Formats: sequence, structure tokens, C-alpha cells
Amino acid sequence: MTNRRKVIVTGGTLLACVLIGTMIGFRAYQSSRARNEMRSSSRMKMISQALFIFMNDHRAEFPNTLPEIKPYLERLPPNFPFIERLEFDYLMSNPLTGDFPGYEYVKPNLDVPESEFNKAIILFQLRDGKRATDLPVALGDGSVRRLNEP
Repeated sequence: MTNRRKVIVTGGTLLACVLIGTMIGFRAYQSSRARNEMRSSSRMKMISQALFIFMNDHRAEFPNTLPEIKPYLERLPPNFPFIERLEFDYLMSNPLTGDFPGYEYVKPNLDVPESEFNKAIILFQLRDGKRATDLPVALGDGSVRRLNEP
């Protein structure tokens, strides 16, 4: 084999290795991001459920601030569909953005029709201390979804 051919084969092999490594790295990044987005959505669901438990105990009044729901997080049913039970401060950190606090609570207006209340945003995710409207939000009906979803 000539030197030129060895360089071409070696260069081609190196390029293939770089491409494969890049694809594996990108896949790992996507997997990590998806896992963190799921964790963040799970935490938002836990927070919104605790808000509704609080509301049921306080004559249809939502709390003024999130720290008021600390005792209600412990009252979530044992079969609640989330694996981890978290301390309040840890729960308030956002695994997707790394912010602490990672969520902003918006006390809902209960003087609106139910159809409007169900669409009202009660919990935003924060990125660099600001509302991240491109990330899932918690709505008045207890669901967690992206704003552009139906």
C-alpha cells in the first residue's frame, strides 16, 4: 500500500470514528435533556396537586406563595404516579434549567368561568430567573403541557 493510500484510509477511518462519536454524544445529550424535562414536569405535577389539596382544605382558596404547600406535599396519595418524594427546597429546583427556585407560581383568579380557569397558567418554569414560555407549564386543570399543545 502506498503512503497516499494509507493516509486516505486512515483519514477515512478517523472521520468515521468522529462521526460515530458525535452521534453517540448527541444521543446521550438528547436522552439527558428528555430525562430532565420529565423530572421537571413530574415536579410541576406534584406541586400543582399539592396546590389543589391546599385549596380543598382552605374553602376554595389557593395559597399566596408556594412555601404554604409544604405540609400538603406529604399528603399526596401513596400511589401518586411519581417515584421520588422530595424535600420542598429540592422540589423547587428545576432539573431542566438548573434554576433555584425553578418555578414561578401565579395565584389563579377564581372569579372566572371554569373553562377559562382550566386554561389559566398557575406554574411557570424559570430559566435564568425569567419565565421560560417555551417549556411546559402547569394549568388550572392540573395538567402540565407546553403552551403550543392543544
